[in-house]
Amino acid sequence: MNRERKLPTGSIIPLTNVHFKSGTTELVSTESYAVLKDLAIYLKSYPIIAIRINGYTDSKGSEASNLSLSKRRARYIAKKIIEHGVSKNRIKWKGFGDKNPIASNEQEEGRLKNRRVEFEVIE
Repeated sequence: MNRERKLPTGSIIPLTNVHFKSGTTELVSTESYAVLKDLAIYLKSYPIIAIRINGYTDSKGSEASNLSLSKRRARYIAKKIIEHGVSKNRIKWKGFGDKNPIASNEQEEGRLKNRRVEFEVIE
């Protein structure tokens, strides 16, 4: 993440190294936590930025359960950023379920990519 400049409103940044175990809010690697710490540091550098965490799932499961899971994942990531000292007033979250996949859901590798979060600069 480039800490040298403020991202404009509307920017959507994938948190590419934040991955979840299938069907859970459990992160699969310590690298995921490092990414969240970096995001918190960035947000502290630009206290006027507000973001929304967007959560997604793969296509396994029902539409309703995927939507619920994506909301829980987004909320979990928001909570972790808040725990790093970013004001909760600057962070919103939203789940999108299995909408907008970025890879095929036919194989595990693609499903792993679709179980993702991103942040969007909303202010």
